Amino acid sequence: MPAMAFLAPGERRSTIAFEHETFFAYFLAQRLASRIAHAPGSLSVLLGRSVLPNDVASLATRRLLQTDPTTLGKLVKSLGDACLVHSLRQLQVKENAGLVVQQLLCLGAIVGLECSGLELRGIVIPGGSLENVVITDSRFLDMEFRRVDLTQTKILRSEARDILLYEVSVDLSSTQLELTGL
Repeated sequence: MPAMAFLAPGERRSTIAFEHETFFAYFLAQRLASRIAHAPGSLSVLLGRSVLPNDVASLATRRLLQTDPTTLGKLVKSLGDACLVHSLRQLQVKENAGLVVQQLLCLGAIVGLECSGLELRGIVIPGGSLENVVITDSRFLDMEFRRVDLTQTKILRSEARDILLYEVSVDLSSTQLELTGL
């Protein structure tokens, strides 16, 4: 980096750009993780800029859970709070927050974190899978699941209010949705 080997001239005059997507994803993920953990007020602005790449969400969630895996509930709440901030790009904020929440839940399931007592509010999970995720005693408020694979998902003893399940995949033998108020 001291020789700027990974930087290139930007599209606009006097700007620079990353030459390699891996480094772009790494640095953006570091910034996103920092905002989620420490600056929820400005998180909405960052999430509203553009579609968040899956690589960035994955790298950010790995960093967050490596730093302190006990804060899963706090992180999910911070992302939900960002969705409550009024913005012209509010749908983009909700979808990007939902992507990060989806990645947090999946990584949490892989490393054996308990997903209990969560409040998922205002987010839109814009696709993907929640394979092997078990969520208990949680609240799902004013949110959407769009084209999400729930075939191996268990949501137990939880509350749902104003949620939309749009083109989700379920399996009668392996999906459990114990949602009161659905």
